[in-house]
Amino acid sequence: MGRVGHEQPWWKHSVAGSCAGVMEHIGMYPLDTIKTHMQALRPGGQVHLSDILRTIAEENGGRGFMRGCSAIASGCVPAHVAMFTSLSSQSRILAAAVAPENWIQRELRSVVLRQQYVMMRF
Repeated sequence: MGRVGHEQPWWKHSVAGSCAGVMEHIGMYPLDTIKTHMQALRPGGQVHLSDILRTIAEENGGRGFMRGCSAIASGCVPAHVAMFTSLSSQSRILAAAVAPENWIQRELRSVVLRQQYVMMRF
C-alpha cells in the first residue's frame, strides 16, 4: 500500500486487476458452465438443475465443470490489463484537474471513478 498522497504505478494496478479478474472468472466458471448447458440442452423449455449437474458429471466427471477454463483465464488477462490501465490513467487525469486540498472534490472524483469501473464491468 502506498503512502498517502503518492500514487501507485499503473502496472501495479494492472497486475492486481488481472489477478482479480482471473480469480473471478475461474471462481464463476462452474456456474457459467451450468448456465450454458441449461440454455443449450433445452432452449425455451423447462430444465431441472439436477439433470444438468448429472449430465455434466456423466460426460466429463468433475472436470467437466471447468472444461475450457484455461482459455477464458488466459483471455481475460489482456482485457483486465487494458481496463485497469485506462482506469489508472483516468484517475491521474482527474487528480490533476481537481485540487487535492478540497475533500468534496476528492470524494466526487472517487464516486466518478467507481461508477466508471462498474460501467466497464457490465
